[in-house]
Amino acid sequence: MIIKFCNEQYYDGKLIPLTKQKSDNEPSIVLIKTVKGNHMRFQGGKHNIRELDSLDEDSIKNLVFPESYETGFIAPYREQINHAEQRLPEEILKDTVHKFQGRECDGIIFSTVLDKKGSKNDVQFVDSANLINVAISRAKKRFVLVSDVEVFKKSNKEISELIRYMEYYTESSLYHESKVISVFDLLYKEFSEVLIERENKLRKSDSKYKTERIIASLLRDILSEEKFKKINFKREYRLKDLVNDTSHLHEDEKQFIKTAARVDFLLHYKMGNEPLGVIEVDGVAYHHSKDQKRRDRIKNTILDKAGIPILRLRTNESREPERIKQFLNKHL
Repeated sequence: MIIKFCNEQYYDGKLIPLTKQKSDNEPSIVLIKTVKGNHMRFQGGKHNIRELDSLDEDSIKNLVFPESYETGFIAPYREQINHAEQRLPEEILKDTVHKFQGRECDGIIFSTVLDKKGSKNDVQFVDSANLINVAISRAKKRFVLVSDVEVFKKSNKEISELIRYMEYYTESSLYHESKVISVFDLLYKEFSEVLIERENKLRKSDSKYKTERIIASLLRDILSEEKFKKINFKREYRLKDLVNDTSHLHEDEKQFIKTAARVDFLLHYKMGNEPLGVIEVDGVAYHHSKDQKRRDRIKNTILDKAGIPILRLRTNESREPERIKQFLNKHL
């Protein structure tokens, strides 16, 4: 089915396939549509963490990463490959579409990266016949497309043709709507309906920053669960009140504490107020600056020396409830 699409779309049916197509009942083409929202980022280069996270859903990942397949991950932009190196299994081959030209894998995952923030030129680049032909034809058995989709439906070019092809050959394709969300999707105009209940729980009294109001609301719900009822949290807690012994700190770390540095959220036991851990909320644009990165490193070092674990929640990531619970379970 994969080579059939390329043959019809790009070679007028004249291509003679040399690779035998898979004959089992599993889909040859899989489309994973990310949830509504603004997931593309520009810091360091165009990338989309949500598309990477959507590959790891329990309901779909066996199709995305079959153990018997040699699998390759490709994307139009180098920065997406850089993030894939950090987040996808080591054995997955990873490179840009153009660098992958001439190579094949049993399975190919193509991440389109773009959402509505992409420019007209961006869409023309990603949705070009040459790039899509190269991307699809790298796959011998299965092609997985992970994408925002809507931006390419408006373009009505190559990716739209692939989607229509899938809709026609339903017996050989799979359309999957990802359920991977982030509570930080509430920062944007478009977000999944699943988050409406969370939005209604936000309290302006928690913070002037919506990011922190979101996490405060989430913590209240999590800490109300029976397993975590002995834990409470404080907001904007001063480091100097948390780290009493500074004898083991370097001079720059001592000075940092004296500057009224704070942690976003301190998790502590209700009885005795013993600290359990710290949660920091990292806005991607703000925490990308060199100065803020330096401050984050110093804070991490101070907390590490004090034996206080830290969980950083970046606003371009996802699955915050699960990650907070894992953090609590690990350090209880």
